[in-house]
Amino acid sequence: MIWLALAIFLSTAFAQVMKWAVARGCSTPQVAAINYVIASGSAALVGYLINGLHYDRTLLSIGILGGVSYAVAVVAIFNVIRLAGVAVTGTLMRISTMVAVVGAIFLFREMPNVAQWIGIGLTVATFLVLKPAKGKYIETKKGWALPVNVMLVILGNGTGFLAWKMTQAYGCGGQLHEFQSLLFGIPMLTCAVESGARRDGITRPAVVIGIILGLVNFCSVRCSLQGIQSIPAVVFFPIYSCGGLILNAVVAAVLWRERMSKRTIAGIAIAAVALLLMNLR
Repeated sequence: MIWLALAIFLSTAFAQVMKWAVARGCSTPQVAAINYVIASGSAALVGYLINGLHYDRTLLSIGILGGVSYAVAVVAIFNVIRLAGVAVTGTLMRISTMVAVVGAIFLFREMPNVAQWIGIGLTVATFLVLKPAKGKYIETKKGWALPVNVMLVILGNGTGFLAWKMTQAYGCGGQLHEFQSLLFGIPMLTCAVESGARRDGITRPAVVIGIILGLVNFCSVRCSLQGIQSIPAVVFFPIYSCGGLILNAVVAAVLWRERMSKRTIAGIAIAAVALLLMNLR
């Protein structure tokens, strides 16, 4: 469970650094592109220094699936941030872990016990209870753009999470650095194109924050991949989502002086119960 605990801590750090970037007015595509350059480069460099890089057909298939899924999700994430705000986007990204849970049940026959089924249900309920605040910059004319992009975020990000599970299911546990280089490398290109299309000028804060974000992202996903090698996906992802929700709320209250609404407190309470149930064997 130590890897899962570290993954939750680092995913919270990632969310807070991203929030810092938004608060500083940095270009989101620019920060994301730098983040992926650092994360992908770190994975390739560390993997090369440890035992060299080895890409077989199975690893390439899983890595490309994860990378393309992330690339689709990234484009949709930019749109959802513009249409509905950062808080809504973060909630959707955590809900998307349920795609990996469903995939693990149907593709790999991972069956939760009764308590864990209830925990999974409570995980979904947690995010339905939450009501993220809206920002002043959010567009009011959405049409079909918002629901389409919401689905792309959930399905794209969720399929990327499912690719994490596939590294364990198909015996790629010894090639996790190679997997990360593909997982981050493909969406890096998407972010670079998006940033170039917007003609965002490179700023020092965006570079600094992007580098920090990339290092945190690399470490966070690495810990997650280590954790999922030994923890069933139907247990890992609900704990990962609920644990991240609780820790993010606490950090936001302490670091950003954010007041918790009654709905947020209710969501945290439900998440705490879900965490307890998911740990019952």
